[in-house]
Amino acid sequence: MTKNTWLLAACSLVIACTSDGAPQAEVAPKADQYLQALGDSGMFSGTVLLARGGKTLFVKGYGFADSESRVPNTAATRFPIASITKTFTATVVLQLQKRGALAITDPACQYIDPCPAAWREITIRHLLMHTAGLPNYTGIPDFENRNRAPMTPAEIVALFRDLPLEFAPGTKYRYSNSGYYLLGAIIEKVSGKPYAAVLEEFIFKPLGMKDSGYDANAGTSPRPASGYQPDGADNAKAPIVDASWLYAAGGIYSTVEDLLRWERALTTDALLPAQELAAMWAADLGEYGYGWQLLPPSPKTQNRRLVFHAGGIPGFATDLLRYPDERVTIIILANLHPVNLNDMLRALSSIMFGESFSMPPVRRAVRVDPDIYDEYVGRYAINPSVALHVTRENDKLVVQATGQPGDIAVPESEVTFYSRIHPARLTFVKDASGKVGKLIIHDPQRDIPATKMVPGTDF
Repeated sequence: MTKNTWLLAACSLVIACTSDGAPQAEVAPKADQYLQALGDSGMFSGTVLLARGGKTLFVKGYGFADSESRVPNTAATRFPIASITKTFTATVVLQLQKRGALAITDPACQYIDPCPAAWREITIRHLLMHTAGLPNYTGIPDFENRNRAPMTPAEIVALFRDLPLEFAPGTKYRYSNSGYYLLGAIIEKVSGKPYAAVLEEFIFKPLGMKDSGYDANAGTSPRPASGYQPDGADNAKAPIVDASWLYAAGGIYSTVEDLLRWERALTTDALLPAQELAAMWAADLGEYGYGWQLLPPSPKTQNRRLVFHAGGIPGFATDLLRYPDERVTIIILANLHPVNLNDMLRALSSIMFGESFSMPPVRRAVRVDPDIYDEYVGRYAINPSVALHVTRENDKLVVQATGQPGDIAVPESEVTFYSRIHPARLTFVKDASGKVGKLIIHDPQRDIPATKMVPGTDF
């Protein structure tokens, strides 16, 4: 970490600065310029908040909470926060321990009935840290179709109760929503109250988080954001996951401002003593503490220590990121998913620290005659094991790399296309006879040619 001492001295006389030399007056316009470019390209819809030491430096919404009604996203828009919920669940468990209601060293089976024999060695601590070996219930067959209908916690636990453990408890780290689902059941068993009521009593009410709650009926909270998925140049409504499937692993809704209150409370003794907070942010196996992902300084963390949690459900992507040593907080709540949160977080972090970053190019979709897609259809070989399969689906051009999901290519000309999910672009190239013989993938780092294969041949 470097500090521009002369700039800091000047800033102390003229304008407030961040500790790494970025003038606070520059944070908002740079962040807005970056995010607006993403929004103009259809790459982002949501709300972003940037803060330092609990003070908000920037907060703004982009796109629409409800595109049909043209309701804009704002700081007051409520979003499902998905797996950021785990930070709340873990804190409630530690609060119950503080009250003497449980110990995280207790066997989970002490609070789960019926409890299979394979779970006898699992402790609450294993559940908190994803070291229990439980298979992830969100990976069950046909999960994406089954999760739209309500289920009871007992019914969902039954989906993975009889499955074999993936490893012996305490021997490995593997992220599993199942552990946090069980933690919700344990919280209810110990407290004698519904999970939602415990959240309200232990966290939301004491912190004044009036725009947060457990969404037992997804999308019914006031000022909700609707979830969308890219559909070519347009957006389509994402399917709604019933909150009963999310529960203590991902069922909370909130706003960026309430999440800042939450993050600030965890820097004080408002909810937990310092010793418990230190344990929360200490990894064991892997890089996960109690409800938080923990990363040491490295190039991908701006060479700073990082504490965060991300989340994603159909139509929504979320991230609550903290640089604890610099007291910097970045919160992204998006109602368009997939979205490239990693690139966004790197750029916004660089803006907060006064470091260089790359502006995203603004892509503009144009209308073309979809019949031209027919000559692009085919298999394009990149190497002996990887190819791009280009197909036409009605008036859309779909590109699918080997082993990857399909992606709709959006035209910016008759021969050049871009993705709303990835930074890559495509250009179809015609040979001397006027036939399409190859395409070029314009990756941010390099151009990758792919040759169109003759049907019936192997590469």
